[in-house]
Amino acid sequence: MAIWNECLARVPETEGIIVLTFTPLKGLSEVVRTFYPYPDSHEKAITRMELEEARHDDGSSHLADEEVANMKLRYPPYEREARQKGIPVLGSGLIYAVSESEIIEPPPTPGPFWARIIGLDLGGGEHATAFTLLGHDRDTDCVHVLHTYKAVDAKIAVHAAAINSTSPRVPVAWPKDAHIRDRNDGRKFADIYRQHGTFMLRDHAQWPDGSVGVEAGLAEILNRMVEGRFKCSYNHQHFWEEVRVYHRRNGVVHKQFDDTMDSLRYGMMMLRYAKRIRERSWPSHARSMYDPLDSERNRQGRMN
Repeated sequence: MAIWNECLARVPETEGIIVLTFTPLKGLSEVVRTFYPYPDSHEKAITRMELEEARHDDGSSHLADEEVANMKLRYPPYEREARQKGIPVLGSGLIYAVSESEIIEPPPTPGPFWARIIGLDLGGGEHATAFTLLGHDRDTDCVHVLHTYKAVDAKIAVHAAAINSTSPRVPVAWPKDAHIRDRNDGRKFADIYRQHGTFMLRDHAQWPDGSVGVEAGLAEILNRMVEGRFKCSYNHQHFWEEVRVYHRRNGVVHKQFDDTMDSLRYGMMMLRYAKRIRERSWPSHARSMYDPLDSERNRQGRMN
């Protein structure tokens, strides 16, 4: 990172351009994070070229198909995505190692009987606060991501307002650390959200047996992805930018850039409490006959 910063310091003198070409075999280093999964400023851009896209000016490939296949086999499994597609090496590999085509879907239209629940991750420090709204089609037992939110350094009132404006009557699953009390006024974080009008579940997120195991949640979500019972549309950026880099390092979940993933897991843990939300509708004749002054006229009549 120090060398990269020195390079940046010299660009203003010439108003020049810096071009980096490399294979990200060292994973999500500080330099890589400024470009991947999204550049951190409008002055930067990222271009990834896959192995099959390496071609001559006339459009012909400079590698035969057989040679490409042999090259793939020579790479260790955890290096293949980096060498073939320019995706950073992620330790021992992705947690949700499934093809994106298996879980992506067009933006869904939730059915009237879909149950909904929100998973909330509190954030704090370097971590953002995030929530994920899930829709559960109980007829097919398929879970759909309907909305994602992520913000850093905002007050609880802001996060609660985002939840209430998105889904005011949807139950919210929250982590065990929301029992911690705020250092300023001594209230539990869960209670602060409640006082801002969010429909927080009574207990923190847990499995039916009362456990809070992380691996159980990861396995549940992965199984649903593999079986076609978990879907997310392409417009939920927070989900896609995290799921693409959510990985283990030395067998342990890497706890960085995982706020949306945590909120998703909390929602899945409490999916049994998802609630069907029916929009209130009134008959057209009831709307046309309603007069807000009727009560006042009746009161005046009684006085006379």
